[in-house]
Amino acid sequence: LIDNEDDIILKLDCEGISDFAEGMALIIRNGKCGYIDASGNEVISCVYEKARLFNNGVAPVKKSKWYFIDKLGNIVSKELVVDYDEVEMTDSKLWKVYYSGKYGLIDTNGQEIIPCVYENLYKLADGVWKADLDYPNDKCSLLIDDAGNQLSSNKYDYIYSWERNHDVIAASQNSKCGLIDVRGNEIVPCMYDSIFTLGDGMWCVRLNGKYGIILNDGNIVIPCLYDDISKLSHSTKLIKVSING
Repeated sequence: LIDNEDDIILKLDCEGISDFAEGMALIIRNGKCGYIDASGNEVISCVYEKARLFNNGVAPVKKSKWYFIDKLGNIVSKELVVDYDEVEMTDSKLWKVYYSGKYGLIDTNGQEIIPCVYENLYKLADGVWKADLDYPNDKCSLLIDDAGNQLSSNKYDYIYSWERNHDVIAASQNSKCGLIDVRGNEIVPCMYDSIFTLGDGMWCVRLNGKYGIILNDGNIVIPCLYDDISKLSHSTKLIKVSING
């Protein structure tokens, strides 16, 4: 480990080290995983086949099965029944799991909250996930809560997840784009040919080959009259537009 001046502050006898999370880092020694503290002390021995960073005081580890441990190495969950291919941290108390090409969610007690049936799961806001399905002839995106309940009856061809923790997100239906809130309520119907965020509550939309800008509430700021629109990096008040080159 080095400091900001490139001076070595700690040498470790291991093959790899992760970032620190909650004061602990994951290390790999002789092909096995364990944990050190910020002083380099090995606080949890390298005995695990796989392990992940700590989140909310617990971390998933695997010997023959996955289970959760605390920062003292004590087991705090039952062994996970499913031999997941991967267990991934999210910025919530739920963990994303991957099995046989599909994603689901579990809690730190090892309880399966959402079975592994989705092509992908992406957290949009607290208690709201974008879930992608890829069933034959029914590829779509849904909004679900932490329990797996669908938040609205609408199915979209795709829900775009450019930014997290925003109340307004873009969605497409029948090759047209619009805006919805994170509970699935329609704000702008799917009427535009394309849409992408400019940040600060602004969206660039394209209709009949021309570009314009709308706000989070759907109000039109710049009509779809321009061949191209781009945001200037050095200004928050000006938008670059072009017509006929």
